[in-house]
Amino acid sequence: MMEAEFLHGAVYLHVPPAAVHRFLRPSPRLRLVRRHLLAYAEVAAALQRAGRTIGVADLWLAATARLENLPVLTRNVKHFENEPGVQVVGYHLIGTGTIPVPP
Repeated sequence: MMEAEFLHGAVYLHVPPAAVHRFLRPSPRLRLVRRHLLAYAEVAAALQRAGRTIGVADLWLAATARLENLPVLTRNVKHFENEPGVQVVGYHLIGTGTIPVPP
């Protein structure tokens, strides 16, 4: 899911997909299992009770990050604000648009 989101951003911003693959190469690959489904449901229900919504992909990212105690690296920091247990790391693109860096 994370790689798909990064690739979506890369295509939108005309960043070469190969640059995204190089950047993500050291990232952990997680296999979704039943506990991830429950984490997704819990985050979605909490947002719904609070009258808030975020996209399905962001729901998966927030739930998985919280469950696995991993940060979410995103250009859309606002999508993850006030998500309990989710560490958010924002970034922006520099130069040719191929290197994500923290702000």
